[in-house]
Amino acid sequence: MLKRLSAALMAILLCTVFTGCNFLSSDIDSMMRPPRPTGTVYEVQLALERAVKGDFALKYPRTGNHQSAIVFKDIDSDGKEEALAFYTTQSGTERTVNIHMNLLIQTEKGWESSHDIQLAGDGVEQVDFADLDNDGKPEVIVGWQIYSTIDKRLAVYSINEKKIVQKMQEKYFQYAISDLDLDEYPELLLITQTDGKAVAKLFSLSSKGVSEKGSCMLDNNVTSYYTPVVSTLRGGRQPAVYIDAAKGSDKIITELIFYDQNQKKFRNPFVDINSTDNITQRRAPEICRDIDSDGVMDIPYTLPFGGYGELSVDNSPYYINWRNYDGQTFETTLTTYMDYSGGYYLALKPSWVGFVTLTIKGSSRTFWLWDAKNKVATNMLLEIRIIPAESWQNEAEKYSGYIVLESTDNNVYIAKLGENLIDYQLTEEELRASFHLLKTY
Repeated sequence: MLKRLSAALMAILLCTVFTGCNFLSSDIDSMMRPPRPTGTVYEVQLALERAVKGDFALKYPRTGNHQSAIVFKDIDSDGKEEALAFYTTQSGTERTVNIHMNLLIQTEKGWESSHDIQLAGDGVEQVDFADLDNDGKPEVIVGWQIYSTIDKRLAVYSINEKKIVQKMQEKYFQYAISDLDLDEYPELLLITQTDGKAVAKLFSLSSKGVSEKGSCMLDNNVTSYYTPVVSTLRGGRQPAVYIDAAKGSDKIITELIFYDQNQKKFRNPFVDINSTDNITQRRAPEICRDIDSDGVMDIPYTLPFGGYGELSVDNSPYYINWRNYDGQTFETTLTTYMDYSGGYYLALKPSWVGFVTLTIKGSSRTFWLWDAKNKVATNMLLEIRIIPAESWQNEAEKYSGYIVLESTDNNVYIAKLGENLIDYQLTEEELRASFHLLKTY
């Protein structure tokens, strides 16, 4: 009996050593000491543990450029970095979760906690830094999760005499930082709600406090927002914020916020508060991107290939007109077919637009000339196929009439040119210039 008990105890001990068997909670937010880091981060964490004197869990910002639970920045412009540590604690008989931000500074004795603030919440959405009041010192911009990713607060803090001072706090869905009105000072653009209606508000900070510089209405039928992108209008001079937004599960629109120099006000030209229509509405999942790498965001507009009729939520193929905007009109910069599953896109020859269709079979995409009158595909123009890299060495001979366009660790991309038709002929040189692998981030 004793031998069996000893064997059982040994099995338990071995289980706790190897990662394949874990009797501890796997919840990373459970109240336990976080893993020991090294170097400066280790010193900061020791100082935080001395200050908190109890159980806590480090919290990592969900998105943004600063996704560490301990963020370093010279916030007071004294030439030395401060540290901001984000963590949660539990309090009270109901074990209420509170989210904290702790300011730690470098002293002659090492790192020490200087100030700590607490909110009734459980997460950090995003952290940014920007000198919003033009005093030469960056403000701390923090998006807090108040027990959900839907109920969020955006707060702006400054550091004054080694203390955290709150400048503003507002409910928000998304935000962006940009000098929209070209006054040489960055402003804070908040996507929020007022009286149940979606609105974009622009805030500025100064030594006198916070002021609202302007606002404009947004589409009130949006269900969620993507991360805003700061860019410019066509021409590259007027700053603008592009905000893609979902309308249900199958449609996306773009809200575009900029300062109209002629009308002297902030505008969202694509919204009509008296209608649910939006001229940027297209099929999901297409979002804005700088498709031609000219520094200006392009807004996608989806159109069906010949024979597929109106776009729907099924898998019928479509092409995209990428358009940029100058404050008054659209201009198409490129037309593409995007194959997200294959990891590439093809810039369509201008003469093809509106006159071709596409058939899909497995990883093969075949472009055909489309006879709209008789509603039939006629001449094959191009076929693109994806061959797994591990199969290519054994199967290459099967594709002797194909052109190798690109290869990656996983795939080989090959193509066959179709018939040489006047106006629709695609040369190998044109094909290579038109084929692009999608960037992965």
